[in-house]
Amino acid sequence: MLTAAKSPLESFVPPEFYRLNISTTSSNLGSTKSYRELHDKVAKRSGAAERLAALRADTLAEIGLYELRRSLDRSQTEVAAELGISQSAVSQLERGGDLLLSTLRNYIQGLGADLQILAVFDDGENETAIPIHVGATPEAV
Repeated sequence: MLTAAKSPLESFVPPEFYRLNISTTSSNLGSTKSYRELHDKVAKRSGAAERLAALRADTLAEIGLYELRRSLDRSQTEVAAELGISQSAVSQLERGGDLLLSTLRNYIQGLGADLQILAVFDDGENETAIPIHVGATPEAV
């Protein structure tokens, strides 16, 4: 039986998930909690799994290259070696705002994924996503 591999992004926890109302009274100024304690406390709250799933979906809907690389636990040096470029070039690419599609495609492939581009049409009632092929015709699967 063929099963889908679990995406590394499924374990991504957006920082917003851990927002707590913390007062600054003298009773709690001296105490610190480990990440694990904080995680366990927040995860036990009613509806935590649903909130986390919604936050994860929202966060991943508009994730930047830096966040994508970090969520896959890859360093800039590792990606640079995969692409045959310098670590500083990867840093510049992640901070850049206007990329060539070929550059973005190479970066995404360096992370082990394929780049897909969609044109999304939304008329207020329906949303239609149409795959766009740029450059060479994709090979038949």
